[in-house]
Amino acid sequence: RLVLPAVAAAAIVILLVGPRGTEDDRGRHRAPTLTSAAAPLPLAPVAAVAEARVLRWSAVPGADRYRVILFDAGGQLLYDAQLADTVATLPDSVTLIAGKSYVWSVDARIGWDRWASSPLTEFSLVAVPRR
Repeated sequence: RLVLPAVAAAAIVILLVGPRGTEDDRGRHRAPTLTSAAAPLPLAPVAAVAEARVLRWSAVPGADRYRVILFDAGGQLLYDAQLADTVATLPDSVTLIAGKSYVWSVDARIGWDRWASSPLTEFSLVAVPRR
C-alpha cells in the first residue's frame, strides 16, 4: 500500500488535473523572440584621414536613437552623445591632434533598452602640409 503525505498528494492532483492549455495558448503571454539586429557601421572617419570633425555611420532599420562615443588612444572619453541622426558634428571643445590615434563606436537603440553596437573603429589624423 502506497501512502503519500497530504501535500505531495495535492501536488500530484494539481499536476494531473490542472489547466493544460492548448498549443495555441502556451506562448500567448510571451514577448516576441529576440533576434539579432543589424549593427550600425562606422563610415567616416576610418583609418588615416585629413579631417575628422564629423562622425558618420550607417542607419539601422527600426533604430530611433544612436549613441556615439569617441576615445583617445589612451582610453580617455572625448565625446559622448545620443542623437536621432546618423551624423555627429564634434563640438569645438573636442580637439583632435594630427598624428594621434582615436577610437569611436556607435550604438543603435532598436527597442526598449535594446542596443546594437558597432565594432570599435580606429582613425588617426594625418598632418596636411601647408602650401
